[in-house]
Amino acid sequence: MLKIARRKYSRIRRAFAGARLAKNIGWLAGAEMVSRLGRIVATIILARSLDAATFGVAALALTVFELTRIFTENGIGAAVIRAPEKEFQATANTAYRLMWGVCCILIAVQLLIGVSIAVLYANPQIGWMICALSGVFLIMPFGVVHAYTLQRQERMKRLSIVTASQSVSDHILTAGLALTGFGAWAIVLPKLLTAPIWLIGVRIGKPWKYDKTAGYAPINGILQFSLPVLLSELSVAMREQIDKVLISAFFGLEMLGLYYFAFNAGLGLSTSLNRALTSALYPFLCRADLSGQELKATFGRMLSSTGVAL
Repeated sequence: MLKIARRKYSRIRRAFAGARLAKNIGWLAGAEMVSRLGRIVATIILARSLDAATFGVAALALTVFELTRIFTENGIGAAVIRAPEKEFQATANTAYRLMWGVCCILIAVQLLIGVSIAVLYANPQIGWMICALSGVFLIMPFGVVHAYTLQRQERMKRLSIVTASQSVSDHILTAGLALTGFGAWAIVLPKLLTAPIWLIGVRIGKPWKYDKTAGYAPINGILQFSLPVLLSELSVAMREQIDKVLISAFFGLEMLGLYYFAFNAGLGLSTSLNRALTSALYPFLCRADLSGQELKATFGRMLSSTGVAL
């Protein structure tokens, strides 16, 4: 009887877990779809307001920013999400310090790149745009561990609302600035102006609080886990961004503008849905406390049940 009761409890627990996972993926996918719809509207307005060369200037600035930003997806957050409960606060404290160091370095690197590209292309405007976007890295450390904590707690509804709010605000600002004659700045400036929306959103309710009395996790342990993640993210970023770098280098900014517009307008939902699935599934598997074949079986089962639910 005890074995039967345990099996029934296990089935019920898996059913609830699968439903929660599907719900979390649904929230994240919904946010991605809202972002996609806003992108389409903004792209139509931009097409009527900007020429190809202007698109090219903005595209180069954003490409540099995206390539620099990928170093914030360095696996430190993944280490926080997977940390055992008794080690969480110490791991989060170390992650907080590490992210401040990473973001300060990225600010310096992006400023240097901005000056270099301005000289290389004899276009100070591009340099100013790249330098302005470095301000995002000044805002990020204040909220990044809070965002990791929300993901660890599988509070995807909150993250989805924050993401959608920031995205919609970005597209509205882009359209408005384009219509009022801001040129390439209409594409670049909203990335900086909407960063506080993300910061306020992830900090509401203080999901995490710095507590130095909890101590700090060893940096080496976090880095050993995070470096393979960073290498993986770098390979993805290079695959997604290297085409823009090559086009700007060999064909100039006007051709880059045409390519960027076509790419931006045709960006499908598959990448967004894949990102939503990954964001929801990783913390779920970390909380499952499984290993080996059992973890693999759970991954397959949750993937199948989520696909049916969606």
